[in-house]
Amino acid sequence: MASIHSASNISSPSGTLLTAATIPKQRIALGSLMRPMKGVWPAPDNTNGPLTGDTGIASGTPTTTGMTLYGWDSGAFNTQSQHWVVTPTGTGQNTSGYSACINASTPRFYTYGYMQNQPQESNIDFSFVTDSTKVTIMYYRNNSYQNFNYPNHQDMQVYAEYQGEMRKLNQLPITYSGGSGIYYRTLTMLEARTLEYRVMLPMDCWLIGVYINTTASIRKAPNKPFIITNGDSWNEPSGNAIKDPVGGAYPTGTYRVAGLSQMIAEATGFAVALCAQGGSGEFNVNDGVSHDQTYVSSTGMSTFHGQSRIDDMSAKFFARSPIVWTIGGWNDDTLAGVPYRTNYRDRVVAGIDRMVAAKSDIQLMYSSVQPVSITPGDAHELGALGQADACALRPNNVIGFINQMPMWPNTTMSGQRGANVNSTDTIHLHIKGSEMVANWNLAEAAKFTIPLDYYNAMLAA
Repeated sequence: MASIHSASNISSPSGTLLTAATIPKQRIALGSLMRPMKGVWPAPDNTNGPLTGDTGIASGTPTTTGMTLYGWDSGAFNTQSQHWVVTPTGTGQNTSGYSACINASTPRFYTYGYMQNQPQESNIDFSFVTDSTKVTIMYYRNNSYQNFNYPNHQDMQVYAEYQGEMRKLNQLPITYSGGSGIYYRTLTMLEARTLEYRVMLPMDCWLIGVYINTTASIRKAPNKPFIITNGDSWNEPSGNAIKDPVGGAYPTGTYRVAGLSQMIAEATGFAVALCAQGGSGEFNVNDGVSHDQTYVSSTGMSTFHGQSRIDDMSAKFFARSPIVWTIGGWNDDTLAGVPYRTNYRDRVVAGIDRMVAAKSDIQLMYSSVQPVSITPGDAHELGALGQADACALRPNNVIGFINQMPMWPNTTMSGQRGANVNSTDTIHLHIKGSEMVANWNLAEAAKFTIPLDYYNAMLAA
């Protein structure tokens, strides 16, 4: 990496001394920062290790003799992409006897049942470093509400450091069938090694904490390059899979911890905050009506660039210097109104300006409307062109635009796109589809650059 120079000793080709304000900022390509986590650990080996045991997901309270619990609020975990809040206790809520947390990464909330007026949860994703030979991840699974799509099914993916890189412990997330209660997963190593771990849990698995050997140490894992995924249900924070049961073999298995945002994280190693809202668009708020950017629904939903959504992102994450990645969907259809291209452009420009007002150096990237049943010159295609126009008008903050229109040769629901969605609802991605869409977008995103000082701010936040 190029060294950093002060303004006092740098001159332009004409010999004029450059000031700090006029020196072009050094930039770094996103591709150079990517550290994929796609490799897989060797299976447990009782004799040779390094992993000698893995309980998988198990129900009940674990055996923790000689171990110490580091609770979710202990400060032992990196929560760069998270906004953790304590769960309420009582009937239909947390009855574990332990304090637990949810990830409230959007401003949405419940309007019914035991969790009325409580935040709607997002998937959990955290990391830590420990030299413990035994690691037990413990959580409370709540099955009393908002889980009609997954009444008894949960999944989990764990990554751990192996030979200098992060690898997943299982090729596919592991799954379990069970209702409300305490669950855990215990990993046992042959010998003490200082390793980084990263854990992904679905929204209804409320983190209690991690047990390690009492004689071992634990600390936060280092910060990573940090992005926010914004958009619709393909990046839904409460889980991609609209399927019961979750699971299944590759390529058509469907998992809540292996949606598009999670596959972006796996392909890059980046921290990913989940700020999308299913069913929304630049104009749509999951109701088929065109709304302005000040509109907020009865459950806290807003448009992609709605004031509420941006205010919430800003309050929770902008101080951590993220890249906000808005990944377009098709929910708007004709809601932008004629002229589609101009109206879409103006809506996105207004949203960009709103984010810049919240953080002047915010870094932004965009993926176009998805190619679904596109006819040349229709509202979807013109909307995508409007997005591109908006990005071109705001080059100081937008680092790149990715055109998803050529992603599938056949853009009908039954064509190439249909092969990449799960068979249950024909809309949301299964694991292969999530990988494919992530890889398509990341091939372009890898070329985008951000200021080096912005990257350093991510790591220091």
